[in-house]
Formats: sequence, structure tokens, C-alpha cells
Amino acid sequence: HEHLGAEVFRDLVLCQGYHGCRVDAEATQSLLRALLARPGLSARGRARILEWLAVWYARVLGDPKAAVAIMADLVAEAPDDLALAARLAELQGVAGLHAEARATATAALERLDWTSAFTARALRARLRAVAHDGDEAP
Repeated sequence: HEHLGAEVFRDLVLCQGYHGCRVDAEATQSLLRALLARPGLSARGRARILEWLAVWYARVLGDPKAAVAIMADLVAEAPDDLALAARLAELQGVAGLHAEARATATAALERLDWTSAFTARALRARLRAVAHDGDEAP
């Protein structure tokens, strides 16, 4: 039940940011406020909603620096969540903060253990893409 709100917000952001859906910014913000005000919202549920808020700022509002600020706060609150670190690195890249993006991704990669090659392939690939963005091909 709790994840439904985060999924609805994620779908709204994806629709607006990637598929050209038009939704009034105030309506999106009203939904966001309602989701964040729900009683019993877990820290993980809140983080998922705020993560998608960061994507909304970057993709829909065209403000990647605000997106980076939101994600940096989330990463500070949950430093062990490497998926949040990956999103931060990606948004830093979008914001033109390429050195910071590579540093964030590299630090997160160093925290992944060897089993991540099997258990977290998608996360590892996201981090590697940012960590090596701009590297010359051999």
C-alpha cells in the first residue's frame, strides 16, 4: 500500500519527463505534498518519493542542480544506499558536475563487494557508466 504512492509518483514523473505527458506543475506538487504527508510513511517510502522528485526537477523542470541538492540530502540520510548514490552520480552528470559525478560513482563502486557482479549487475553497470564517462576508449 505504501509503495503504491511512490509508484504513482514515479509513473507521473516518467510520463512527464520521458513521454511528453502534460501535467500542471502545481498538480504534481499537490500530489507530492499529499504523498509525503501520509501517516506512517516509512523512511524508505519517503526516500523513493524524493528520489523521483529529484528526477522531476531534472527532467521536467530542467533544474538538475536542484535535483542534485535533493539527492545529496537523501544520500546523506542513507549513506549505505548505493542505488541512491548511483542516482546522485547520474544527476551530477546531467548537471554538468562531471568530476563530482565520477567521484560519487567511483566511491560507490569501491563499496560494492565482488558478489555485486552477480547480484547487482544493473547497479554496477550504472555506476561504471558514470565513473568512466568521458574516458577515452582504448
